[in-house]
Amino acid sequence: MKNLNEKEPLNDFEKSLIQPFQNSFKNHVGKEKAVTYNEIDRWIKKRYGKTIGESRVRKIINHLRCSGFVHRLIASSDGYYVETNDEELRKYIHSLEESAGAIKAVADVLKIQLNDK
Repeated sequence: MKNLNEKEPLNDFEKSLIQPFQNSFKNHVGKEKAVTYNEIDRWIKKRYGKTIGESRVRKIINHLRCSGFVHRLIASSDGYYVETNDEELRKYIHSLEESAGAIKAVADVLKIQLNDK
């Protein structure tokens, strides 16, 4: 189940991380330069003395993507990075679309089951 924490809007501290995150992704171009959540968490802890949790990092990443602050920002098992290869970006987009379709299919079935009580 999706972490309910992700539905909360960015708080002031998280908003203050937008610019540093945006700047940092200039150094994370290409899969070989991916940055993991653990690395991000260590950086936040070292610089600010706190941790915000993985779901909140995802929320900030989502904000960076959807607001257009960081173009072509993707995620893989290697971490987050800016993808420069068009074909790899197309594959990532296709994967997102497949995931969205699968999630919608489950929601549709559960709606049917809800009505079949």
